[in-house]
Formats: sequence, structure tokens, C-alpha cells
Amino acid sequence: GLFAYEPREHDVVFGVRARVDRLDYGIVLRRFNPGTPVTGALSLDLSLGATASQLSGVLATGSGQIDVAFWPERLDWSVFDLWAVNLLRSLLPFFSASESFVNCVIGHFDLNHGQLRSRRLMIDTTATRVAGYANADFASERFELRFVPRHKVPRLFSFATPVEVRGTFDNYRFTLSPPDFLRTAWQWVTSLVAVPM
Repeated sequence: GLFAYEPREHDVVFGVRARVDRLDYGIVLRRFNPGTPVTGALSLDLSLGATASQLSGVLATGSGQIDVAFWPERLDWSVFDLWAVNLLRSLLPFFSASESFVNCVIGHFDLNHGQLRSRRLMIDTTATRVAGYANADFASERFELRFVPRHKVPRLFSFATPVEVRGTFDNYRFTLSPPDFLRTAWQWVTSLVAVPM
């Protein structure tokens, strides 16, 4: 990977280009927290350039692409203190039963002057595959997400309602739109006929 950081009189110039393929992030986390049971693999393809008033503002002004995929094996959510990870943790109960496991999470994003847009966003669990889209504004720290779950195997009386999330990085709300809820209710009622067929 390449990394550039140039502090100037009134701003900083920042650039990073990194490519990581299936890194065992459990090894890295155990360097900071030796007792953590977390294991899994992470792939990252990151290209980012920005000029900002300070280093903490590079995402609010930056442009580039972020492609990430991770395959958790043993996951301890308390190890991660990131708003995106906490959001993912809050979303999972909407998509799968408690006995379901996360197989992988994939996100491909474009960043254009602080505006993040997803090209591909997917969560795969043992029971459900969830497709989504995301928009975020790092300057205002506002975002919106929409996820549409699909069961891998037809199931009687199961809910697979699309979920929308909107708000700021610190304060967000989950919503179910009325048309999505009515469509899910119809699928729930008709599953008695559709699933056996």
C-alpha cells in the first residue's frame, strides 16, 4: 500500500492506496486485546485522496473508492467501537433468526467529495441473503440505508420485510415503509399455499 500525508499551513493533503486480501483480523485484534476470541478474514481495496483543514476531516472532503468484504468466524461485537459496525449489529435481528450466522458482508462504495454511494452492498447469513444500498454525507454525518432480505429457502409464515435506516452517525432510526409492510403481510398469508408448491 501507499500512504501520503502532507501538513501545510492551512490544511493537510492526504492520500492512501491499500489492497489487503483475506487478512486474518483476529491476529491484529489480539495484538491490542490478547484475550479476544474474534477470528475471521477481511479483504479491502481502498483508494482515497483528500485535502482537508485537519486530518479528521479527510472523509468529509475526500474522493476515491472503498471495497470491503469480511467473513466472520467468531464475532464479539464489543471489540469494535465503530458506528458502522454497531449499525450492522442492530440490523441483523431484522434479517435472520438468532441461530443464523453471518457468512459474509460485502460493500463496494464510491466516495465523491465526501458523498458516499454504494455500488454493491450485501449481507449473507445462513438463512437469508440481504441486498442493500447506502448513501452517506460525511460532512453532515447523515446517511440513509435500505436493505431487502430474501430467504434462501421458502419458509412458512416468515417475515422478510425491507428495512430503511436514516439519521446521523450517532442517532438513527429504523423504519418499515407501509407498501413494504403490506407486501410482506401478503407474502406471509400466501406462504401457506406458495411454499408447499
